[in-house]
Amino acid sequence: GRVMTSECVDRLCEAHHVRAARGAWRSRATLALEACFASVTELYSHRQLCICKLRAWTDADRCAQAHCVSGWGHDFRPDYAKLGSIRKKMGLKVPIVALTATATRKCIDDISKLLKLDSRKKMFRASFNRPNLTYSVVPKANEEAAALEQLVKYVEHWPAGTSGIVYCMTRKESECAHRALQEAGISAGCYHAGMAAQKRSREQAAWTRGGGATGGAAVICATIAMGMGIDKPDVRFVAHFSLSKSLEGYYQESGRAGRDGRPSECVIFFAPKDFARLCGMATMTRGAAGRKRDMERAKQVKAFCNDVRCCRRVSLLKHFDETATAEQCVGMCDVCSPPSSPPAWRALLERHS
Repeated sequence: GRVMTSECVDRLCEAHHVRAARGAWRSRATLALEACFASVTELYSHRQLCICKLRAWTDADRCAQAHCVSGWGHDFRPDYAKLGSIRKKMGLKVPIVALTATATRKCIDDISKLLKLDSRKKMFRASFNRPNLTYSVVPKANEEAAALEQLVKYVEHWPAGTSGIVYCMTRKESECAHRALQEAGISAGCYHAGMAAQKRSREQAAWTRGGGATGGAAVICATIAMGMGIDKPDVRFVAHFSLSKSLEGYYQESGRAGRDGRPSECVIFFAPKDFARLCGMATMTRGAAGRKRDMERAKQVKAFCNDVRCCRRVSLLKHFDETATAEQCVGMCDVCSPPSSPPAWRALLERHS
């Protein structure tokens, strides 16, 4: 919410964040706002204040990142499941808009149920296909030093100043990747939840502005803590140095590449031991149903990486209930690209695996 509010202010939109606006809300009967951003937790924490003030001017209740509502969404948050009762509690008779870019059919049905969207609801759905993105999976070396060398070689093949993201599973891994890139003379930043908020903001802001002054790519090594608020259309590559927790998560993370419509790459460095790590994380999920769900997601990610016969694009779109053919890929994945002309970086990485 706070990042989104900052962006809104930058665009000269009159907006307030609930937490920041508490004093103003108490002192005035109404606020001349175009938008008010609030997390579900904050709406419930300050619900009496919100009820009094929102009732006067609310035209619509919007839920962004709606996949968080559903237990089948890849980033489920229990507080979001309460959203279905928020209009009733506030006495608001307004439309509700649920927005997500990563929901499967099962997740969509669950969102509709939990948000109490009745038979009058309308669903607008765009294609999940990102035709400008190339999808590849390359074998990742088992030894950490060799794997980091692979990552460095991949980033080095890009022209100086190229913007990219390297996603890592853990804070330690993101720091190791960051250090390896810097030691190779590549301009790189680091972002994870263990860093102070101010430092995280500085790192993301510096990366968003671009860099590459030392001759390398303007890369940021991050965990999935870096997600909300990314507004950088010229990201040319997203490299997953370890596996995403789900295909929905992978689609969202890799989808941060090429938002300007220009050709961009999405690469997964895959090692079987990373799947074992995902399974270990799944066993720590609370509740038997949650553990089963997360284990199923981990297996879907593994199957996607191991399948060298089916077009990556077809596999990914099928997961979101969208029918596609390999002809739509036009050689823009490692399965469909002609054997005679694989990207030079892929052969290089495979020699280091």
